Amino acid sequence: MSGRRRSWTPLLTLDHISPLDVFGLEELASVISALEVIDGELARNPRAAARKTLLERKTSLGRELRAWLREVGATPKARWEFARALAAPTFSDLVVPRDRNGVS
Repeated sequence: MSGRRRSWTPLLTLDHISPLDVFGLEELASVISALEVIDGELARNPRAAARKTLLERKTSLGRELRAWLREVGATPKARWEFARALAAPTFSDLVVPRDRNGVS
């Protein structure tokens, strides 16, 4: 199994992830891979002339990673928001009268 696939495979255990989400997970893995390359380069050449550029790119990729993690519901806040949305009444729940058994 490739390193990129390993980086997103645990996300498949989330209840709301489906096989169609693989495309987004691949993009997330791509961002993780790029961050790993940058971290490796910074470790190998901590005083390199390109250090500032690498750190700027790392900052940008970090924002992108957080965005993808939110998108797939892989942050605590995203999971909380998802659960809250499921628990909230729908418009139909509010306007369609129901009997005591929950039947419209």
